[in-house]
Amino acid sequence: MVGLASGLGQYTEVVREAQKGLKLRNVRFVDAMGLPFQDGHLHLNTQAQVQLGHRLAQSYLTYGTFKH
Repeated sequence: MVGLASGLGQYTEVVREAQKGLKLRNVRFVDAMGLPFQDGHLHLNTQAQVQLGHRLAQSYLTYGTFKH
């Protein structure tokens, strides 16, 4: 799961803490906080999307289930 990185409301941190605290099998928290946004400050820019993709891939490679 990608951790919420944007949000102008008062509940951004509440949502992030709920995401971090979720304990489900095969679900990992991958943080997007700190990645750069597009001009609207809501969506990640292209470079950030690529970085996030690397983080997601690393999480899968570290925690994913593989069948051989």
